[in-house]
Amino acid sequence: MNNCPPSTKELILYLEPTPTSPFRIQVDKFIEDSKTQFYPTTACKYKCHCSMTGFFTIPNDDKELHHIIDLLNKLVHKSYNSNDDNSIKQSPTVGTTPLLVKKPKTIILDDVTNTTTIDQYPMHLLLPIEVPKRFHSLVRDFASELASTTHNNTIVRSKSINHISLAYWDEPYATHDQTLEWHHLVLHDQLMNRMYQAASDIFNNNTATIDGWDFVLYERTFKGVEIGSCHQFVEWGRWTTSPPPPL
Repeated sequence: MNNCPPSTKELILYLEPTPTSPFRIQVDKFIEDSKTQFYPTTACKYKCHCSMTGFFTIPNDDKELHHIIDLLNKLVHKSYNSNDDNSIKQSPTVGTTPLLVKKPKTIILDDVTNTTTIDQYPMHLLLPIEVPKRFHSLVRDFASELASTTHNNTIVRSKSINHISLAYWDEPYATHDQTLEWHHLVLHDQLMNRMYQAASDIFNNNTATIDGWDFVLYERTFKGVEIGSCHQFVEWGRWTTSPPPPL
């Protein structure tokens, strides 16, 4: 048995409603309840979040980690003092109507030789978000500085920062039978459409309070490979998106 620590850490930067926000609690409850009410989709591997970056790896070295924390701390506080009209001081806004994104998709029906293309395949149930432009600039600055200051030229992939996922399917380790089951649930049992209706009933004209938003740096310490298996994270840094009020 190999008890050696991993050679790398897997990090990611999220935008999150504050943990005590009624809206955050509402989203987490929908995701958790959907496991048993509908199906444990890939969204169930996570808590409520909006990705600012993709996952990126760094050497398992405390100096590298603290460098990243210090860099984010510097960039966030720099943004607090921005005079830009699109300053980080502005808050994200969440759409009151969930969206069910549908796209053309070629799927396997029963064996590897029998496929068909569905023009309007339900792909992704989400809540749309709009964020200030400075949020995107923050990620670009972070990616640029990190690539130039780390020993291994760490590559950070910027994300669109425009949604909170409620349900989707991204299971590269699923068996063929599990994939067929998913297609059957979506196409014949109208799973995603039923989840969309449930989300609409909960979030349409949503009045849940969003007390605030945070930037959060996480390390993924366990990757949930099996369907319904949650990822596990350790929090390394949390910064409010708006400067704290003066004392």
